[in-house]
Amino acid sequence: MTRKIPSGLTTGVKLAWAVGELPVAVYVVLTVGFLTFYATQALGIEPWLAGVVLLIPRLWDAFTDPLMGAMSDRTRSPMGRRRPYLLAGTFLLSASVLALFFAPAEASQMQKAVYLLVTFFIASTAITIMDEYGTS
Repeated sequence: MTRKIPSGLTTGVKLAWAVGELPVAVYVVLTVGFLTFYATQALGIEPWLAGVVLLIPRLWDAFTDPLMGAMSDRTRSPMGRRRPYLLAGTFLLSASVLALFFAPAEASQMQKAVYLLVTFFIASTAITIMDEYGTS
């Protein structure tokens, strides 16, 4: 079943919504389609360890997503309920995704794994903060 887009929306509004979802789409593609390859091939982390490292932040999301939704529902701000989180999450997401790909080259496998865990944990939290505007 196709969803009909309301005819009252201008092309600019539709384009703005599409551009707003671009960071989320890029994040999903990077983490689902590329991060395991990057961890094992570029960083040299053993596959089992890379799997554990990449699983922990995803499990964290199972708890933080509903909490962030409830928190943003209760937020009262001159900017609205969602915009403060969208703004903060955008900057945090940008910095943390960039940091994902700057693991120290001379570090041991375990140090790289911890670095990846921490930066992916922060990125996962940032996407939760940023993308909660779409929950209502």
